[in-house]
Amino acid sequence: MKRTLITTAAGAFVLSLVGPVGVAHASAPPATRARAEACSTWYSGIDGLHLRTGPGTRYASVGLLYYADAGTKVGASKHWVKLRLKYRSEGGLPTGTTGWVSKRYVTACQPVPMG
Repeated sequence: MKRTLITTAAGAFVLSLVGPVGVAHASAPPATRARAEACSTWYSGIDGLHLRTGPGTRYASVGLLYYADAGTKVGASKHWVKLRLKYRSEGGLPTGTTGWVSKRYVTACQPVPMG
């Protein structure tokens, strides 16, 4: 499976993935990062994103998030954000589940449109 999440109107955010879980590469300009810090709701930009017990890949996965699953930001580190799920995830995680996801694979305020 190959998906491409389209860019914002300014072409500032590009995310592409390959395979069912995917490998994604993203970049966001400073203006997008500033807006992200002001928003408390964050969305998964890919299918199969691991929600982890801590901020890093060495931590266990609690379960998977899928495109547009949403959570409220309750913590952050340099490259990771801690989310509390706003509703049951597509992967079956219950409302209120907390965990860490890489900032590389999530967006703040609204999901990136699928293209």
